[in-house]
Amino acid sequence: MSILALTVNVWVIALTVAPVSMVALVYGMKKKLSWLSVGAVIGLLLSVLLLILSQYTDYKKFEQCLMRGEGYSPFSGLCVKSGQRD
Repeated sequence: MSILALTVNVWVIALTVAPVSMVALVYGMKKKLSWLSVGAVIGLLLSVLLLILSQYTDYKKFEQCLMRGEGYSPFSGLCVKSGQRD
């Protein structure tokens, strides 16, 4: 599995878990269901950790491209050859 696919999967999971956890937290606090609130906070922490991991892997890919003297395309996550500017 490539890093690009892993990064996309992490973003999808993190961005799906975060709103669901937030809704569960609000509902759990309103109904005074402590187990649901605790689970929601754990879900929010998980999504934050996944986003941090995703940013770190993106930064490492960026760093590798710069070390090789290439540019970096953040939208595709790929190294691009730097063209000569006239």
